[in-house]
Amino acid sequence: MSDVPVGEQFVFAVRDPIERFVSGFNSRSRKGRPRYDEQWLPREAAAFARYSTPSALAEALGREEGAEKAYRSIRHVSSSYWDWLDDEQSFLARSSDVLMVLRQGRLEEDFERLCNVLGIAATLTSDPVGRHETPANFKTTLTPAAVQNLRPFLAREYDFLDLLESLDL
Repeated sequence: MSDVPVGEQFVFAVRDPIERFVSGFNSRSRKGRPRYDEQWLPREAAAFARYSTPSALAEALGREEGAEKAYRSIRHVSSSYWDWLDDEQSFLARSSDVLMVLRQGRLEEDFERLCNVLGIAATLTSDPVGRHETPANFKTTLTPAAVQNLRPFLAREYDFLDLLESLDL
């Protein structure tokens, strides 16, 4: 957000934090392939050597020594919406500059609405590689224990989504 001059509008997308955790874990575990090819940092390699699925890592949080370090070591897992939007006070000061917030769960509908607002014709790709979709052979569900363990780590993310709702963004 700090890269966008005050008074200029911007758009961003959000998704449910647990879905974002699972997607981020799976993306980094395959090094972004096939769309990208970003090698693991040494700390990511250590995390993936120990935890092969998002559920395994989430189940270990709060129970196994080193699980939190692994969680914080994986790019896309440890990142926060606040990494892009600075802090609540800064975001609130800029909230009038938010043109639209796209929701992953209704991305096609929101993208179409954005195109209408901008007066442009565009479509989202249907290509699974272009969409960076998780391949079918990856685990995308979490156990109830994994979800329960993740909630405290994702509290700030859920608070942010609640803030968006309260601002009607």
